[in-house]
Amino acid sequence: NFYSNFPESSNGDFSCVTGLYTANDMYLQKINSYTQPTMVEELKNNDYYCAYISSGSVVDGNAIALINSRPFDLIYDLSNMPGVTKQDCWMWGVIESKTIEVIINEIQGKKIQEPFFIWYRTLYPHAPFPDLSGNTLTAEQMLADTQVAPYKEALKYLDKQLAELVNKIDGMSLNKKTIIALVSDHGEMLGEIGPRGHGLYVTPDLTNVPFILIHPYEQGFKINRSTVSQVDVLPTLLDYMNIESSCKRYSQGQSLISYDYTRRPIYISSINAYGIVENDYYFEFPDKNMPECNVYKITEGVDNKAVYTKVEGWAAEDIKEKHAGVARFYKLQRMFLNKL
Repeated sequence: NFYSNFPESSNGDFSCVTGLYTANDMYLQKINSYTQPTMVEELKNNDYYCAYISSGSVVDGNAIALINSRPFDLIYDLSNMPGVTKQDCWMWGVIESKTIEVIINEIQGKKIQEPFFIWYRTLYPHAPFPDLSGNTLTAEQMLADTQVAPYKEALKYLDKQLAELVNKIDGMSLNKKTIIALVSDHGEMLGEIGPRGHGLYVTPDLTNVPFILIHPYEQGFKINRSTVSQVDVLPTLLDYMNIESSCKRYSQGQSLISYDYTRRPIYISSINAYGIVENDYYFEFPDKNMPECNVYKITEGVDNKAVYTKVEGWAAEDIKEKHAGVARFYKLQRMFLNKL
């Protein structure tokens, strides 16, 4: 029950480090920079060394509008990552195993100093999903009507690399004092039920994404079934680090540690569509200008996965009211962001 508030990379990044909803468009492409405090400023003020390390390019998705105006001590991306050769790259950037090697080397070499905050931005998986693990995908798989098969192989590869990163941190005795947060920016439409890509729509498979916290003082495995989203990442992490800040106080999210989420709506937008998650129902407005809605009941299925069952015959007046409410929220959000 964790959701992307806008299924596109730079907007997802923005919500995670500011605790704010973006506007209902490609927000960072509309502005030159965002000057209000983010998680980076709050951690710098608490004597953290802050690094941004991306396997792609900072200019991708106009993330440069967010990254370059932050007080990072170190920024690495495709253009300047040390020790990277042509063999360490694929068509969109640096392979993740090499990026992780660089992260570990910089920690061990004391260039990244403790305490540190590392924002590691994976590029993979990204269409066309080549298999970087060494397996060979057939031409039929790569050119199929759906990209489900290569996407699954891509996820397996990334899972293996992230496990390697966690193991390396454990091996350096950092596991006693390091929080690791794995957050996804968006899902992907793979052609199995229509178009491919992301950013245009708000179907549940695009917006229902992972958020995994590994904490040194939490033992075992447990699932938080609260309905939450990317705006909750900032207050949650600052809570875990016992950092009080103005950034946390004006966040539109809430900490997973100390808040009851049972009745709070989650707002979702994309270039074309609106959505709202409320009271175990998912309302998808495929055209943000029209009060026509797909309604899904959210239940828990096998392996704790969310299951979305389409509901027919929802009251038209209620749908119209919900659409007007979401549209009003984003109109006010645009005004709010313009004031910051």
